[in-house]
Amino acid sequence: MKESYNWKSLFVASLLIIVGIVLMIISAYVPLNPWNTLCSGVGCSLIASAIVIFAHDFFVERVSVSELSEWGIEKIYGTRAEKNVDSDPNLDKAKYCVDGVAFGLSSFRTKYHKKLNSV
Repeated sequence: MKESYNWKSLFVASLLIIVGIVLMIISAYVPLNPWNTLCSGVGCSLIASAIVIFAHDFFVERVSVSELSEWGIEKIYGTRAEKNVDSDPNLDKAKYCVDGVAFGLSSFRTKYHKKLNSV
């Protein structure tokens, strides 16, 4: 199983750092006396929170990525009968093509001969 970073969480942490830096710049250069300490405090806490998120995501929490989900495989059936019950009603809805991987499709071709030849 492959591991990957949680990119959504890292993106949020990056945004928090940017907002924290902007608040720190506002508190340093804009003369708003009662709001300077508030902007400075909130900015520092956002930056500290983002650093914790980065450290947590890089060193502790990694998302396990299955190779099956990476390939886009939706289901694996044990028998052909299980597949037939699940997918045969959907064949009539297909407008352009049907993709499938299987061994020995002679009974499938026999059953859906007219539909396959009309495409």
